[in-house]
Amino acid sequence: MRIMLVAFGTAGDVFPLIGVGRALGKRGHEVHVASLPDHQSSVERAGLISHVLRGIPGIKGLPDFYHPRRSMRVVAERLLIPALEPIYELLSTLNPAEWTVFANSQAYGARIAQEKYGILLTTFIITPFALRSVQRMPVTPGIACPQWMPLVVRRAFLGVATRLWDRELAPALNAFRKTLGLEAVKDIWYDWCLSPHRVIGLFPEWYAPNPGDWPAQFRYGGFTVFDEGVSQEVPAELAGPGNPLVVFAAGSAGQAAADFFQTAITASASQSWRAVLLTGEPVNSSYTPLPANVFRYSYVPLSQLLRLSSLVVHHGGTGTTSLALAAGVPQVVVPFGHDQFDNAVRIEQLGVGRRVLKSADLSRQLRMTIAQILQDHSLSTRCRALAPSAAVDASLTAVCEMIEADVRSGRIGRG
Repeated sequence: MRIMLVAFGTAGDVFPLIGVGRALGKRGHEVHVASLPDHQSSVERAGLISHVLRGIPGIKGLPDFYHPRRSMRVVAERLLIPALEPIYELLSTLNPAEWTVFANSQAYGARIAQEKYGILLTTFIITPFALRSVQRMPVTPGIACPQWMPLVVRRAFLGVATRLWDRELAPALNAFRKTLGLEAVKDIWYDWCLSPHRVIGLFPEWYAPNPGDWPAQFRYGGFTVFDEGVSQEVPAELAGPGNPLVVFAAGSAGQAAADFFQTAITASASQSWRAVLLTGEPVNSSYTPLPANVFRYSYVPLSQLLRLSSLVVHHGGTGTTSLALAAGVPQVVVPFGHDQFDNAVRIEQLGVGRRVLKSADLSRQLRMTIAQILQDHSLSTRCRALAPSAAVDASLTAVCEMIEADVRSGRIGRG
């Protein structure tokens, strides 16, 4: 197959698709990846052909990215709407008879190209939070609607979310559709964005059981996150014997990450564990001087570091969550926003970690929770038992086989 993967957004949005792309490439397919300039080097290191999407401001480090209300406008204006035309124009150059397209659910230009040209499109869903369900209500930041609320209230709650997204997305998206002779659409975030032929969730069923009202074309894949730089060695000061390793990671969260790491330093100072801060950014002088038991790195491959670790404390991103599950390491989730609150609840329900919500005494809460988990051997046992079910290699094989079977059978048709 000749494959175009469209993956943009944060690293958590992009790396699972890079993992799929690399696996497809190893199976003999020609794989291209269209993404933002920030991810070009990651795409190329995975051995894939990169197409850089230009003119998209992006959302990295923006202070409102995690705001419960303003984040909608930020994501729409700086990512989703600017990406419409670049993605559509790229895909409009492909011969639909020769190419198959895979895109994450916010690649609206791919969905429009499917309607306009009949391209073969599969939608990848990175997190179950992106699938609407009144049977299993998502856990949201800010205002929440508990599962025990009456069905009519749950439907109204999700209806409001749908209308708020349409308010931000529909004017520009439908204006572009009009120039192409296409009718206006609505329910963009939850419904229209999904390919009517196939939707694959890049998470396993045991992590997010189907509540019964997800789209009929949905299928499970499994965790597929790509941990770039996997050949990089773990620093000797971490690989050697010593007190338990506690890893702190926060994705590409800007100021929220800086606050998180400062809290991690305060919580870990003079404690009986070695704290490892994976900042994802060049060293920030505001973190210095560090206590003797705290180490800071821009990047160390989590897939290797977690094998040596006793605990990982993170923001609840799907990538970090899945790597920790695969490594059999207990988790403490401190969610910042978006799907991270939902992921934190799933981790607790699986019995493999705890969630700690932000508060004025967060450092004290973290210190106490870490100490408790390091002494709770039953939690580690549960994590190790579940780890084989989260193996990335097995998931990648399953996703690739599903994709190949879809294309062979013609079940992915023209939109």
